[in-house]
Amino acid sequence: MMDSQNHNWNIHLKGAREIYRLLFLPNSDPAKEAQRQAEMNHPLRHFLVSLLSYLDVAGACATSEGTVVEGSYWRTHGGGWEYNLGIPSLSTDTSAENPLLVELRQCWSVMMEIQAAISSFGKAKSEGQMPPEQQDLLYQDLMGRLVQWRLNAPKCIQEVGELDDESLKQYPYPEVLEYAGCIESYEKATVLYLHKVAAADRPDRVPQRALLDMLASRILNLIEKLAKDVGQLAVLWPLFTAGRETRNEREQKFVRETMINLQRFGFKVRHNDSPILVT
Repeated sequence: MMDSQNHNWNIHLKGAREIYRLLFLPNSDPAKEAQRQAEMNHPLRHFLVSLLSYLDVAGACATSEGTVVEGSYWRTHGGGWEYNLGIPSLSTDTSAENPLLVELRQCWSVMMEIQAAISSFGKAKSEGQMPPEQQDLLYQDLMGRLVQWRLNAPKCIQEVGELDDESLKQYPYPEVLEYAGCIESYEKATVLYLHKVAAADRPDRVPQRALLDMLASRILNLIEKLAKDVGQLAVLWPLFTAGRETRNEREQKFVRETMINLQRFGFKVRHNDSPILVT
C-alpha cells in the first residue's frame, strides 16, 4: 500500500516476518527444525524472501520506520533473487541466469540497502536523536553512496541515455532495456527520497527545486517510455515518488492516468486531497 498513513502495510509485513523466521532461522523444536532443513532447497523460498524484501524496503521508504527484518537479508538469503526484477523465473522471455540480469539484481540489492539506510536516517531524525550537524554529515555520506552506486552501475544502466525512438533503437542491450530503466527510476527516486528526508523539519535547507524537477521528469519519462503492461507494477514506488514531487501538469496527468489504469491488474485506487493512493 503506497500510503504511509495506513498501518495495514506494517501489519502484513510483520506477519510476513514471522514466515521468514520460520523459513530461515533455526527452530528450537527438533521436529520443526527437521522439517525446515528438509525444505531448505525449495525454490519458493527464494521467491518469497526476494518479494518480502522488496515490499519491506518499500514500506520502510513510506514510513521511515526501517525494515521489519533487520539487515540485508535479500543478499544473504535471496538466493540470486528468484523474483527476477518482477518476472518469476518460470518466464521464458528472459532467462533468470542471463549475466545482464544477474548484474542488475546485484546492483538493485545495493540500492535497496541505501533505501533502508535513508529510512533509518528518517527514523533517527523523527525521534530527535540527531543534531543538524550530524544530519548533514549523514546526508553527505548517503549521497556519496548513491554517487558511488552510479559509478559502479552495470553498463546496461550507464548507457540508458536519451529516450527518443532513435536513441532507444541504438541501445546495445535491448533484452534488458525495460529492467535497466526500471532500476534507474529507482535510483532517481531514491535521490528524491533522500532530499525529502534531509529537508524534513529543516527550514534552513533550501529545496534544490531545479534538481528535484529534473529527477521527477526523468523518472516519469523512463516509466512512460519503458514500463510496459504488467511491468508497470515494478515501478509503483518511483511513480508515486515522482508524482508527489512534479509540478508539471502533463506529468501529473500521466501519473493519475497510469495509476488508474493499474486497476486492471487488481489494484484499488482511491482519491482524496493528496495524490492518488494505490493499494
